[in-house]
Amino acid sequence: MNESIMNKKGVGLIEVLLAGIIFVVIMIAVMMVFITGSKEIVSAGNSNIAVKLCQEGLEMIKKMNPMTIPEGSFPPGDSSDFPPGTYGTVTVGIENGTRTVSVRKIIDTESTGTSTSYVEIVVNVTWQEAQRVRNRFLGTYLCLKNKPM
Repeated sequence: MNESIMNKKGVGLIEVLLAGIIFVVIMIAVMMVFITGSKEIVSAGNSNIAVKLCQEGLEMIKKMNPMTIPEGSFPPGDSSDFPPGTYGTVTVGIENGTRTVSVRKIIDTESTGTSTSYVEIVVNVTWQEAQRVRNRFLGTYLCLKNKPM
Protein backbone atom coordinates (compact mmCIF):
# COMPACT_ATOMS: atom_id res chain seq x y z
CA MET A 1 0.00 0.00 0.00
CA ASN A 2 2.88 2.30 0.62
CA GLU A 3 4.06 1.85 -2.94
CA SER A 4 0.73 2.88 -4.49
CA ILE A 5 0.66 6.14 -2.52
CA MET A 6 4.21 6.96 -3.56
CA ASN A 7 3.53 6.34 -7.27
CA LYS A 8 0.54 8.68 -7.47
CA LYS A 9 1.35 12.04 -8.96
CA GLY A 10 -0.20 15.18 -7.57
CA VAL A 11 -0.06 18.87 -8.30
CA GLY A 12 3.30 20.29 -7.38
CA LEU A 13 4.16 23.65 -5.95
CA ILE A 14 5.49 24.97 -9.28
CA GLU A 15 2.25 24.12 -11.10
CA VAL A 16 0.18 25.89 -8.43
CA LEU A 17 2.38 29.00 -8.58
CA LEU A 18 2.25 29.05 -12.40
CA ALA A 19 -1.54 28.75 -12.40
CA GLY A 20 -1.78 31.58 -9.84
CA ILE A 21 0.46 33.85 -11.92
CA ILE A 22 -1.58 33.18 -15.07
CA PHE A 23 -4.80 33.93 -13.18
CA VAL A 24 -3.41 37.22 -11.81
CA VAL A 25 -2.22 38.36 -15.28
CA ILE A 26 -5.64 37.62 -16.79
CA MET A 27 -7.42 39.49 -13.97
CA ILE A 28 -5.18 42.54 -14.41
CA ALA A 29 -5.94 42.59 -18.15
CA VAL A 30 -9.69 42.38 -17.50
CA MET A 31 -9.51 45.19 -14.92
CA MET A 32 -7.58 47.41 -17.36
CA VAL A 33 -10.27 46.90 -19.99
CA PHE A 34 -12.95 48.03 -17.51
CA ILE A 35 -10.91 51.03 -16.31
CA THR A 36 -10.16 52.19 -19.86
CA GLY A 37 -13.78 51.66 -20.88
CA SER A 38 -15.11 53.71 -17.98
CA LYS A 39 -12.70 56.58 -18.81
CA GLU A 40 -13.86 56.54 -22.43
CA ILE A 41 -17.51 56.61 -21.34
CA VAL A 42 -16.84 59.71 -19.20
CA SER A 43 -14.92 61.35 -22.07
CA ALA A 44 -17.75 60.66 -24.54
CA GLY A 45 -20.27 62.08 -22.08
CA ASN A 46 -18.20 65.26 -21.64
CA SER A 47 -17.89 65.63 -25.42
CA ASN A 48 -21.66 65.31 -25.73
CA ILE A 49 -22.18 67.99 -23.06
CA ALA A 50 -19.70 70.29 -24.84
CA VAL A 51 -21.49 69.90 -28.18
CA LYS A 52 -24.82 70.70 -26.50
CA LEU A 53 -23.26 73.82 -24.94
CA CYS A 54 -21.99 74.88 -28.38
CA GLN A 55 -25.41 74.34 -29.88
CA GLU A 56 -27.05 76.28 -27.05
CA GLY A 57 -24.71 79.24 -27.67
CA LEU A 58 -25.37 79.16 -31.41
CA GLU A 59 -29.13 79.08 -30.91
CA MET A 60 -29.00 82.11 -28.57
CA ILE A 61 -27.02 84.11 -31.16
CA LYS A 62 -29.21 83.01 -34.08
CA LYS A 63 -32.23 84.50 -32.29
CA MET A 64 -30.58 87.93 -32.50
CA ASN A 65 -30.99 90.34 -35.39
CA PRO A 66 -28.18 89.28 -37.79
CA MET A 67 -27.46 92.92 -38.67
CA THR A 68 -26.62 93.79 -35.04
CA ILE A 69 -24.38 90.81 -34.19
CA PRO A 70 -20.98 92.31 -33.28
CA GLU A 71 -17.78 91.07 -34.95
CA GLY A 72 -14.89 89.68 -32.90
CA SER A 73 -14.07 86.98 -30.36
CA PHE A 74 -15.82 86.88 -26.99
CA PRO A 75 -14.27 86.53 -24.41
CA PRO A 76 -11.69 88.08 -23.83
CA GLY A 77 -13.58 91.17 -24.94
CA ASP A 78 -16.88 91.94 -23.32
CA SER A 79 -19.95 92.68 -25.38
CA SER A 80 -23.25 93.80 -23.98
CA ASP A 81 -24.74 93.03 -27.42
CA PHE A 82 -24.73 89.28 -26.71
CA PRO A 83 -27.35 87.68 -24.47
CA PRO A 84 -26.13 86.75 -20.97
CA GLY A 85 -24.70 83.22 -20.87
CA THR A 86 -23.72 83.15 -24.55
CA TYR A 87 -20.03 82.98 -23.65
CA GLY A 88 -17.86 82.61 -20.56
CA THR A 89 -17.49 79.86 -17.95
CA VAL A 90 -19.52 76.67 -18.45
CA THR A 91 -19.57 73.27 -16.72
CA VAL A 92 -18.54 70.23 -18.76
CA GLY A 93 -19.17 67.11 -16.67
CA ILE A 94 -17.51 67.91 -13.35
CA GLU A 95 -14.96 70.33 -14.85
CA ASN A 96 -15.24 74.04 -15.56
CA GLY A 97 -14.66 75.07 -19.14
CA THR A 98 -14.88 78.15 -21.33
CA ARG A 99 -17.34 78.87 -24.12
CA THR A 100 -16.01 81.34 -26.68
CA VAL A 101 -17.82 82.90 -29.63
CA SER A 102 -16.16 84.14 -32.81
CA VAL A 103 -18.11 86.26 -35.29
CA ARG A 104 -16.86 87.28 -38.71
CA LYS A 105 -18.68 89.11 -41.49
CA ILE A 106 -18.07 87.86 -45.05
CA ILE A 107 -19.01 89.44 -48.39
CA ASP A 108 -19.09 86.96 -51.28
CA THR A 109 -19.03 88.53 -54.74
CA GLU A 110 -20.41 86.25 -57.42
CA SER A 111 -19.66 86.25 -61.16
CA THR A 112 -23.27 87.28 -61.81
CA GLY A 113 -22.57 90.72 -60.36
CA THR A 114 -24.39 90.21 -57.07
CA SER A 115 -22.83 90.10 -53.65
CA THR A 116 -24.06 88.18 -50.65
CA SER A 117 -23.24 89.12 -47.08
CA TYR A 118 -22.87 86.41 -44.46
CA VAL A 119 -22.13 86.24 -40.77
CA GLU A 120 -19.94 83.31 -39.75
CA ILE A 121 -20.51 82.27 -36.14
CA VAL A 122 -18.30 79.69 -34.41
CA VAL A 123 -18.87 78.61 -30.81
CA ASN A 124 -16.02 76.73 -29.11
CA VAL A 125 -16.13 74.95 -25.74
CA THR A 126 -12.77 74.11 -24.11
CA TRP A 127 -12.23 72.11 -20.91
CA GLN A 128 -9.54 70.12 -19.07
CA GLU A 129 -9.89 66.34 -18.90
CA ALA A 130 -7.27 63.88 -17.59
CA GLN A 131 -4.43 66.41 -17.91
CA ARG A 132 -5.43 67.17 -21.52
CA VAL A 133 -7.15 70.20 -22.98
CA ARG A 134 -10.22 69.09 -24.94
CA ASN A 135 -12.48 71.20 -27.13
CA ARG A 136 -15.52 70.94 -29.38
CA PHE A 137 -16.87 73.59 -31.72
CA LEU A 138 -19.86 74.24 -33.94
CA GLY A 139 -20.27 76.90 -36.58
CA THR A 140 -22.91 78.28 -38.87
CA TYR A 141 -23.43 80.98 -41.49
CA LEU A 142 -26.30 83.46 -41.51
CA CYS A 143 -27.18 85.10 -44.82
CA LEU A 144 -27.70 88.85 -44.40
CA LYS A 145 -28.61 90.13 -47.86
CA ASN A 146 -28.16 89.76 -51.60
CA LYS A 147 -27.63 92.94 -53.60
CA PRO A 148 -26.59 93.72 -57.18
CA MET A 149 -23.12 95.21 -57.62
